Amino acid sequence: GVRSQFMKPFGIVLMRTMETVLGPLWTSDVSAAWHSLWTRCSCIVSRSLNVGTNLITVSIVNGDLGQLRRAVACAPRCDRARWVVQVQVNGTVLSPLYWAVRDCKYAMARFMLRDLLTIRADRQDYYFGARLLFD
Repeated sequence: GVRSQFMKPFGIVLMRTMETVLGPLWTSDVSAAWHSLWTRCSCIVSRSLNVGTNLITVSIVNGDLGQLRRAVACAPRCDRARWVVQVQVNGTVLSPLYWAVRDCKYAMARFMLRDLLTIRADRQDYYFGARLLFD
């Protein structure tokens, strides 16, 4: 799980490694160019990890079960199960449940499965997400 807060330390290590590898070729102009490139790239990656995503995906990226619980609790009952099995990130449809299992975040996956398989009701209908597991 890559987290946006890892971008700064990674950039520092990357720049030091480049400086070591290039030795005398690492001039102030080369350093400025690489720092400029890294700043742009890291901003884009950080934004895609946090800003351009919804609360469910941010909680999975951060590996934060409490944040996931709060995110799912925000969903209306009629949409709650769908939020657990399907999100759209930059035009691509992903399964948060699959994502959690793939990244070995089993506590999060267990929470999503239990939440998905819980029968809920409101004034209009009953909701049970078992069918969504296979859609």
